[in-house]
Amino acid sequence: MPTLLLTAAAVIDAQGLSAAPGALLLEVSTFDALSTRPGHVPDTWCRSKCLLAGTVAEVVASPQSVGARRIDLPHSILIPALVNAHTHLDLTHLGPRAHDAASGFSGFARLVMQSRPRDEAAVRAGVREGVRLSLAGGVVGVGDIAGMVTPTLTTWATDELGAGPLMGTSFLEFFAMAGAAIERLDSAIAPARQLRPASSRVRVGLSPHAPYSVSARGYQHAMDLRRGLNLPVSTHLAESTHERDAVVHARGPAIDLLQSLGVYDDEARQWLGHARSPVDRLSEVIARARETRAAPLSLVHCNDLSDADLDVIASSDASVIYCPRSSAYFDAPAAFGPHRYRDLLARSVNVALGTDSIINLPERLTRISPWDEAVFLHRRDGLDARTLLAMITSNAARAIGLPAAAFSFSHGEPESASAGVVALEVGEPAGRSGARMLEAAMSSEVGPRLMVLGSLD
Repeated sequence: MPTLLLTAAAVIDAQGLSAAPGALLLEVSTFDALSTRPGHVPDTWCRSKCLLAGTVAEVVASPQSVGARRIDLPHSILIPALVNAHTHLDLTHLGPRAHDAASGFSGFARLVMQSRPRDEAAVRAGVREGVRLSLAGGVVGVGDIAGMVTPTLTTWATDELGAGPLMGTSFLEFFAMAGAAIERLDSAIAPARQLRPASSRVRVGLSPHAPYSVSARGYQHAMDLRRGLNLPVSTHLAESTHERDAVVHARGPAIDLLQSLGVYDDEARQWLGHARSPVDRLSEVIARARETRAAPLSLVHCNDLSDADLDVIASSDASVIYCPRSSAYFDAPAAFGPHRYRDLLARSVNVALGTDSIINLPERLTRISPWDEAVFLHRRDGLDARTLLAMITSNAARAIGLPAAAFSFSHGEPESASAGVVALEVGEPAGRSGARMLEAAMSSEVGPRLMVLGSLD
């Protein structure tokens, strides 16, 4: 296969590589997956391997670099392609919406229920547009929630994602609180047992929505399928005060919503109102994360965590996916205090970043990217850029079942598959280290440019 030599002001990843000036030597199956000019976003993937990564002098001096197509980017740094660990691409057509604080989280839930696409063409169109905006944000991997729009799971969003250039996991979302819904659950989620996406780049997973919309039997069923079929599982957890009111006290808007839908039966009453916290309610489910590492369990949001909740998560093998701008959109810090992602990291929990749905993103939107979540945290909390880079590359890959090594350049495995390369313009390097240039990129208005759209095949 042909080879591609990229030189830049620096090459940096989350596993320790920082070469300034730096270079990458890649083996690629086609140059069509390469960004050839500013503003151009590749939408065709290539089979790619990282052959060499290091200083320009080291890489250029290698005999493997002879005859490579060379592109020099003296004012940019190169990082691995990005992973958005939690998104809702089928909602892209809704666009950003201002948050109506008066209606609260339940009002937001009703907005989604009433406005989401319900026919195949609209679902597919939303996913396609979401894929386009993801590529524009340097994203090659996604953990996408394929929302449930009919009583039985559809494969529309999964099929559309599989037909495109992204890789990742399509989580088939379901709701199952009342006894009647539980009895129908096996037939409702039947597609998860047999679905084969259009591309091997996309894996199927399950997403029991949340502990106020899925009861014990629903979660246990999902975890049984996870163990038996190696299906990744992702669930929203500890997101809002309405969730806490429902799960801990069996009251509030979420309970009102269940009652209005006619699904607050005896099974729901036995599940809700009998726990110290949402995490406590799911503690037995979370503990089952250790049953297999072939299919990850991810807990999304986790805005509402006590010390005891941290212990539950840290003692499992579950990942936490934090969506900072979504948390701020719903004013979660005012309700629960600062998010405890740093405490989770200190306890060696795998923490990744996601964007959540387009609804909670800024009005002037040109991309959907976890890079912007990392920038948000860097500016607000001062978290170091290398940790943030891990949360949007290797950590995020692990959280949704992609190989973390493919989202680094220095994993110690020669000629390993590469998921892709992103460039960040940093201006004149002026002798700065790669780490300093990455910090500068997160402090500026620079956007990620997808240089190479790779593959794990």
